[in-house]
Amino acid sequence: MLSPAKRGIKQPYTADHKPETISMTHVRPSSRSLIGMLLLTFGLAAYAFLAAALGELLSEWPLGVVSVYYLVAGVVWIYPAIKILRWMAAAYNEAGTDTPEK
Repeated sequence: MLSPAKRGIKQPYTADHKPETISMTHVRPSSRSLIGMLLLTFGLAAYAFLAAALGELLSEWPLGVVSVYYLVAGVVWIYPAIKILRWMAAAYNEAGTDTPEK
């Protein structure tokens, strides 16, 4: 029978075998990250409550109109969120560090 190493199975960490270390740069999060996370969290919560409240006012309207409203309201929040995320990433771009590709 072949040993696990010969079968391509990696062994867990042992004293005589250390896994390869990954060099990572330590980037301190900017204040934009904190502000952006707070904006996204509380802004999306407020938007959800407002959209639901307006949807309640439209509950007497025909089902097609209410369905279109919820479809639009469920997608519209993405555009401000993208703007906030890009604003947050701009701090890393200005610092010259890498960010995930868009």
